[in-house]
Amino acid sequence: MECIMKNVLIVLVLIILANTAFAQKRISFRDKKISELNLNIGEMYETEGGGRPNFPYVWSDFEPDSENYKFNGYYTITPQSAGEDEQILNGELKLIRYLLQVAEGTLNLKEELTFNFKDGVMNGPVSYYQYSAEYQGETDEADLKNKKWKKDIGLVANFSSDDVVYKNINYLETREYDRTKFIVTQGSWHEITLEYFQTIININTADPGSKPVFKKLKY
Repeated sequence: MECIMKNVLIVLVLIILANTAFAQKRISFRDKKISELNLNIGEMYETEGGGRPNFPYVWSDFEPDSENYKFNGYYTITPQSAGEDEQILNGELKLIRYLLQVAEGTLNLKEELTFNFKDGVMNGPVSYYQYSAEYQGETDEADLKNKKWKKDIGLVANFSSDDVVYKNINYLETREYDRTKFIVTQGSWHEITLEYFQTIININTADPGSKPVFKKLKY
């Protein structure tokens, strides 16, 4: 009897794993703008008609068809929607972007943005990581395979599609040149742009003579 029960449990586990495997289809891509992926995403704001964001508000100048934002990565869809005019995102979407010869020509950057969808709606964990490596004459991505990358920025949050806000926000920035780390935590907010966190850091590290003063007045 015990042997039969074990066999039944094994069969059930295999069925569950099989259903999970077939419930999603992962599609990889290289050097693509978001507008070229046939996913109908790229909106970072809640629209007047009640439309929800479907792309994390990390880069304030991001546009789905911008030549400055081309990515490698993958996305996960419901298999039945493959090849349709509008594929249904269901699972993880990861974007990787390389920037050559930045910071006055001294560094290469690698950015990784990962976020999630459930039945076509952005919801769940969001993470962004930025890495840097010394520029040594590289001319394309193929030259970057063996680079030793240092993590400069780590950002994690959780996007709530119901409340249309990012929650449990944690930002960590490491500046090697002066051996300084900055940590920003926030319960919830409607954006997680890199500029937003830079503003917080700049305000809180400004000298007394230049630090802004905030007052709240009631009348």
